[in-house]
Amino acid sequence: MPELKSCPFCGGKPVLITVMDGNKWYSCHNINCKIRPSTPMSKDINKAIEAWNKRRKISERGH
Repeated sequence: MPELKSCPFCGGKPVLITVMDGNKWYSCHNINCKIRPSTPMSKDINKAIEAWNKRRKISERGH
């Protein structure tokens, strides 16, 4: 399993949340950040981590 990168906004440590409602769902969050970033829920733990770790370059943001 890949390691979670730090929060892109505050540099804090994110957490991986597991929700079980008959299925396992995963999402990454940083509730200590004022922006409160999170990823969409995923049935694949690696996709949830990949979504959190994905960073766009400034040139890709249109600035």
